[in-house]
Amino acid sequence: MTMTKKFLFGTMAVALMMATACTSEMDVVAPTGDEAMVAVSVDVPQLQMNSRAFSDGMKATTLQGALYEVTGSGTTKTVKLVNVLDTDENFQLKKTVSLKLRTGNTYALIFWADASKSDSQDKQSPYTVTFEQTGAKMEADYKVTEEGRLFSAGDDKLDAFYCYEEFTVAGDMAVEAKLYRPFAQINIGTNDLDADAIAEKATISSTLTAHNVYKSMDLVTGFVTGEPTDVGLQNTSIPQNEEFPVKGYEYLTMGYFLVGQTKADDPEKSLIDVEFIIDITGEPTLDRRNVSNVPVQRNYRTNIYGQFITSNVIDNVEIIPGYDGTTEPGYEYTDLDLLADKGGELTLTSDIEIDHDINVINDGVLHLNGFTVTGKNGAKLTIGEKVVSKAGGEPAKLRIEGNGTVSTPLVVDGGELTIAGGYYAEIAGAESTITVESGKLIIEGGVFNGENVIGGDGVTTENVTIEGGTFKDFDPEEFVPAEKKDDVVTLPEGTTIVTAANAISAITAGGDILLIEDVILSDRIVSQKSTTIDLGGNSITSNVSGKDAMVITGNSNAEVTIKNGTFKSNGQNDSYGIIAVQKDPKVTIEDVNLEGINPIMMYSTGAGTITINSGTFIGTGAQAVYYFKGSGKIIINGGFFKSEPYKGIYYTLNIYDPNRPASGDVRDAIEVRGGTFVNFDPSNNKAEGEGTNFVANGYKVISEQVGSDIYYTVVPN
Repeated sequence: MTMTKKFLFGTMAVALMMATACTSEMDVVAPTGDEAMVAVSVDVPQLQMNSRAFSDGMKATTLQGALYEVTGSGTTKTVKLVNVLDTDENFQLKKTVSLKLRTGNTYALIFWADASKSDSQDKQSPYTVTFEQTGAKMEADYKVTEEGRLFSAGDDKLDAFYCYEEFTVAGDMAVEAKLYRPFAQINIGTNDLDADAIAEKATISSTLTAHNVYKSMDLVTGFVTGEPTDVGLQNTSIPQNEEFPVKGYEYLTMGYFLVGQTKADDPEKSLIDVEFIIDITGEPTLDRRNVSNVPVQRNYRTNIYGQFITSNVIDNVEIIPGYDGTTEPGYEYTDLDLLADKGGELTLTSDIEIDHDINVINDGVLHLNGFTVTGKNGAKLTIGEKVVSKAGGEPAKLRIEGNGTVSTPLVVDGGELTIAGGYYAEIAGAESTITVESGKLIIEGGVFNGENVIGGDGVTTENVTIEGGTFKDFDPEEFVPAEKKDDVVTLPEGTTIVTAANAISAITAGGDILLIEDVILSDRIVSQKSTTIDLGGNSITSNVSGKDAMVITGNSNAEVTIKNGTFKSNGQNDSYGIIAVQKDPKVTIEDVNLEGINPIMMYSTGAGTITINSGTFIGTGAQAVYYFKGSGKIIINGGFFKSEPYKGIYYTLNIYDPNRPASGDVRDAIEVRGGTFVNFDPSNNKAEGEGTNFVANGYKVISEQVGSDIYYTVVPN
């Protein structure tokens, strides 16, 4: 961790040395070359202090330091010990050290300040610093005595400061060596210490443990070393006369924990799990709290606060800039982290990429909203148990719904996961898309692609229930209740699952297609081959003007089915349709919502057919269904149809006048056997002249007033 360097030259350096009260001098005599005086200002910046005792740095009264000569740079850089500086056991956060060094050489200073005292029987600080010939290290041992007593939670002697400052001597100069904490401070606060339930209790004490933190670091690179481990701080009384960083809350406990980089491209921050135990005198059991995914960062505070005495409610987990007066944001604590910790509902407004495991410990709902959750470097989303309270643990519940994609492994381990929407494919490197160790998995919907959808030791018919959804290459039958058999779809072999990126090419190629996300068209789609297009509840929106949004063309053998979704056109040319049929394919439309100018248009040189079974067809112009030309037919078996009037007349179903059927019967072009029409009576309308009848023999029209509109519905006689 290399801090910003500032140099003062010539007389400025001399002035600084004279003005500093606490000064020590060391001669480092070079065998050859010019010498210069370097005044090193060792400082714990006052901006990072606080008015309260915690974090004021006043316990760090012992300063250790060493001088190294540096050669090379980057991966070839080496350091060689020149001298260990005298230990100062009366350090008051600021001093100046004067050094006589050789000009042109590069040096490094390492300083460490903590609460160590050489004449103390018990350890005043858990940290041991060793300056070696080619490096320096710090190791922490949290046992105060050989008998094993730990440092107490809330003990400010855990505080310490560090810096590595590298500089090249260019004559008499001054160097600022600013010390910062290599630790994250974790503060636990509650707002119910004065509650009636505890007012008469004798004492309240607490223990604090951080999981997956470090106990050693390389003082040259600033990297943490060794393996992450658990660091526990002993039970202690609640800190007195300490002001919690968030107004309205009081301290339960506090601790400093070593975090940071393990290599150059790591951030100085991470997510850890924290556990604290509340011990109230007179209560039969300890009250244990676990908080997962806690963001921590060097020289930053993390505040966890809520109602922890009388209930088990976390109000917030926040990380705030350190103690240096900056306003830069700290750990990038994603919305998904917040949902996992605090619960509630989250609707995505953009794609999320997570590079760390997230453990869901509260009830929540995730609305994908068309976006993607991607895991990086094997990051998993685990649904576990809620924060443990006296009543014992209970499952945390997460529900995922809406369109979108989840591309990170899901693990059910003690919690309950309900999937009602989204797309889930096999993930490279993961044994299964969803791993069930314990808890409950319920699938109500969504699309699942791959053989290894579900795996894990907890996969049983008791733990896994599939009530809906669409599956490719995975047989869900074992987990489907008998009454839900019709709600679960197993895709036939050869079905292509389509994203927005390849939608046009896939539809053009034909075959069975399932769309898994919304599509925005910048050009028309032309379908010439037999295909079944399952929109999967998604939408295709065309921004094309002056062209049909989708053209279906082909010979008499081409059969096209479009179902289950939305087609919308933002085009402005009223001569074109959303779905236009040319030549003589057979087209079936089911459960499709179409909205735009001319939602359905027959523009055929052959005998093509369009069969509309269900859906909503809204004409933003005068027509919802337009028969422009051809020798084919449009058959309407159902659906909801609405358009805007033109000069007071509704043309919801309309035939281009020059191309009316030669028979004179408009039903040879458009025949209605079902459906509801707003302000348009298909048995008696003015679209083709007064009394025009599109209704097939054996059917009739019934009407009802709905607000200011009249709905005409076609039913059998």
